[in-house]
Amino acid sequence: MLNHFQFNEQTKELLPRIYMTSKSTNPFLQVLDKNLQEACVRVEARYYFEKAGCYGMAMALQEKFIFKDLKASLAIIPDKGHAVVLLENQSFDYTGFSPLTGTEQVLSANDFLKYANDKGHNNTKLYFDKDLALQAIAVALEMVTE
Repeated sequence: MLNHFQFNEQTKELLPRIYMTSKSTNPFLQVLDKNLQEACVRVEARYYFEKAGCYGMAMALQEKFIFKDLKASLAIIPDKGHAVVLLENQSFDYTGFSPLTGTEQVLSANDFLKYANDKGHNNTKLYFDKDLALQAIAVALEMVTE
């Protein structure tokens, strides 16, 4: 299962994934942490959310987390050009929980959209990516019954 490894862009290596699930007792977060990366594969977006689709994924994750009454903030990692959601003092993206880099910058929804637009992601693309991410999240949640 892909969720046991993460791809390091700098070294181009597939490395064992550092699991952070033990820091969350929330079953919803545990399911997403365990299944989201594999769900991305199933919706034919294997590594799409690593770079190009990360802004849409962050928007989708934040929407789902807020719906579940979880305090979640949109954030960017400027030196990596990557978007994440911060919750429970952890970073969360298409791979699930990941260690904080210390360079995350929390942005309001409007500033996040502006930042993504400035990086070349127009609103049409952002909302397409968000819809694709919502599909992956739905698949991840359905995987519980497998």
